[in-house]
Amino acid sequence: MSFLHTLLSPDQIKAIDQAALFAGARHPTWSALFQRQASATDLLTRNAADALAHLPDQCEAMRGVIERAAEIGNIPDAAAALAELRAFGAMLEAGLAVQPISAGGRRGATPDFVVNAGDGEVTVEVHARHEAGAQTTFRQAVADGQDLAGVDRRTETIGSRTVTFTTTELYPGGKPDPDNPFDSIQANVISRLCRAKDTEAQRSEGVPSVLWLDLSYFGVMSQTLLEQTIPLVSGNIGLTSGAIWHAFYGWKGAPILEEGNRKRIEMGHDGRFRLSGAKKSHLAAVIVCFEKGLVLFENPWADVRLPHAFRRHCERLRWFKLGHSVADWTAGESEALVALAAKRIVALAAERHLS
Repeated sequence: MSFLHTLLSPDQIKAIDQAALFAGARHPTWSALFQRQASATDLLTRNAADALAHLPDQCEAMRGVIERAAEIGNIPDAAAALAELRAFGAMLEAGLAVQPISAGGRRGATPDFVVNAGDGEVTVEVHARHEAGAQTTFRQAVADGQDLAGVDRRTETIGSRTVTFTTTELYPGGKPDPDNPFDSIQANVISRLCRAKDTEAQRSEGVPSVLWLDLSYFGVMSQTLLEQTIPLVSGNIGLTSGAIWHAFYGWKGAPILEEGNRKRIEMGHDGRFRLSGAKKSHLAAVIVCFEKGLVLFENPWADVRLPHAFRRHCERLRWFKLGHSVADWTAGESEALVALAAKRIVALAAERHLS
């Protein structure tokens, strides 16, 4: 039993245990409370709760987050609260000094945490990005057994047991518009991730700002997202554009590739870090996390860059993927890596019709 059980009241724990399924799944806090075989996500949740047991001041500052994690009426916000809790625990475990900004002390939009590795403060805003809302509604209808177009159901009896299979197509970024010649599965995921917390209202002027983007609940594909952090993913019948990489480093007109799809598709907008003018991103970096994976994407064009010690502490985060990250481990490295990847994308996209 983790400290999470003592952070919540018996009534809250009972309500979570008895909560109705949401789009076919249990309340997001349920598995961290009850699951014997903990997933990586549940392990981080429990570790963060256990850390709070020895930090009364931080525990008090996180009280609002803990209450949100037990919310029954707003499942997405409960998931978002758990993402905040995990981010706190992960940064603490990596040796960073982490100060939560309590909701009660907030005036206007402020970050979730102020973090220091010893060479300056960094603000961190946590955002749990979910699949497109229409997809959640669709999955709920499927779970409710509704008769829907594109959903195939079949039942088989094996001995004394009956097994029911449900097959359908899911689009976490939203279903492509068939009337839009440049719309696609990957294009929609890229666009959805690019827009995450795009107002950047929580940043502090002159202080490096980091977006902690949690994709643990980005639909049923959450456990397969690591490969989406590289520029191109190879397959036996073609290449696919890494949606997460393109969301931050792609550019307007960049070719979007999907394995087996011969249609010419281009990005209709710049990636988050390439935006300019009034839309220019002030993020120094984004940390993208999902099941057993964390990736650091540094913004080569940020006006206020990451402190060196914070950057180095990132590679101490549990399940951190150094090979998938883009950062200035050496001077100018992130911009050079992005430029090289862009050249490769253009070259391979031009030759994609070769047999």
